[in-house]
Amino acid sequence: MGTQRRSTETVLNMARISLAQQRAAVAITDAATVEVIISKEHHSIEIQNAGNEDVYFGGSDVTSANGRVLYSGDTKIFTNVEVTFSIYFVVAATKTSELRIVEYK
Repeated sequence: MGTQRRSTETVLNMARISLAQQRAAVAITDAATVEVIISKEHHSIEIQNAGNEDVYFGGSDVTSANGRVLYSGDTKIFTNVEVTFSIYFVVAATKTSELRIVEYK
């Protein structure tokens, strides 16, 4: 049986947001993990897998075998960011994908 895909849906508290800022798209490959720094300066951050391949995220040692999956087309939202932190992304061997990131203040 194939992998079941779920869509992530979260509603941001728009009354607390004064600015939305889009980052440049981030290419994700299997060559190296990509670090995305999430700043405490932002209330929330939204990360969308805009590519055709699943992306895996986790700590600096993330792989497609041990990471949490962000399916193609899905979005991960971090809300109430209180400390700056890094999250790392990678795809499976020979694959590439693209992340779109929007930060909300």
